[in-house]
Amino acid sequence: MVVLVMAWFGVWDLQAQQPQAQQTAPTEYKTLPIADQYKLPDRATVTDRATFNEQRRQVMNRRRSMQTAVSELLKNKSSSVSANEMETFFNGYVIPLMTQIDEESLAELGKNREIFFRSYLGPASGQMRDRVLQLVFPAMQQIAEDNFHPACRVNATVFVSQLDQREGNRSARQLPVPYPAALNWMRKVVSEDTLPTYLKPAAIAGIERHAAVRGPQTSQPFSDQEAAQLASEMVTVMQLNPEEVAGIDPDLVYWMKRRAIRTLGYIGSSNSAGVLRGLIMDDKQDMKIRREAIAAYGMLDFSQDKAEAQLSTVVPKIGELLAKAADEEAKYIDKKISDIRMTVKFLDGRDAAASDSGSRKKDSGLGM
Repeated sequence: MVVLVMAWFGVWDLQAQQPQAQQTAPTEYKTLPIADQYKLPDRATVTDRATFNEQRRQVMNRRRSMQTAVSELLKNKSSSVSANEMETFFNGYVIPLMTQIDEESLAELGKNREIFFRSYLGPASGQMRDRVLQLVFPAMQQIAEDNFHPACRVNATVFVSQLDQREGNRSARQLPVPYPAALNWMRKVVSEDTLPTYLKPAAIAGIERHAAVRGPQTSQPFSDQEAAQLASEMVTVMQLNPEEVAGIDPDLVYWMKRRAIRTLGYIGSSNSAGVLRGLIMDDKQDMKIRREAIAAYGMLDFSQDKAEAQLSTVVPKIGELLAKAADEEAKYIDKKISDIRMTVKFLDGRDAAASDSGSRKKDSGLGM
């Protein structure tokens, strides 16, 4: 199963692709206010060290106490807080924390996201889980879509991409059920130009995760209409020219194209055979792109239209590509061996190539 790569996949690299955002004064970015009871004291206003440390200790204790109580509530255990108090805590601290623009908060965005899934959403089920989802999904949409710091916006998009209606269960071999509203929103991020381009990679990764969990061999496959629409959107991504996409590094666009190809495979519709076959047969395409296309082609469901597989055309080309890949790998290994020999020769003054076989005999312990 595909797991989100992004688990903080280069947020800072994405930010670096936004020179204008880097130069903008931080005060121009929006933030959500942290409630007073969870706000750390300001050294500029609390100059006495002992007072400052005591106030900080009280706030940290208050945060930890609420975190524990809310987690217990979501586990259906006895708790000192109500569902309404939980929402107040989320709105007053947990969600606003992911919009702060000081260096420490930005550095811990990924950590705070992981804490949320582990401590709050992970234990929640049934109506309580629905309540949490209905609270955090629109909040993350707002952060991603509005004028918050670019790192906060990417983090919010990653957050949405990981939302599940129901957790998976490995012991029961039960796949998670991805949150349907999240998929629709991520498709909007990818397909429309109303949001920054740097959000698209995170959304693409999330779409791939949804497709992997909802493939045709699962209990929650896409309808024919859903599969056709999503496949069409992925084909559009596949056709992007990395050098012509403004706002993000060409290598990241290339990465998006590969993710889109995988997504077509997970969707599994034989309607995608033509476009994937075109990549496989195109000798001008990058080898990694063609390799992704081969893997995706193997996941398509041709049970209703076996002729569409066109195995007599595709299989010989795949064999040709495999032979080429093996040849390139052999050349790569030979080069690395040569580099190692040259390094050894430089270090000990011996002719590494001439003494290679003798060294192997000596090292073998056979005494020959």
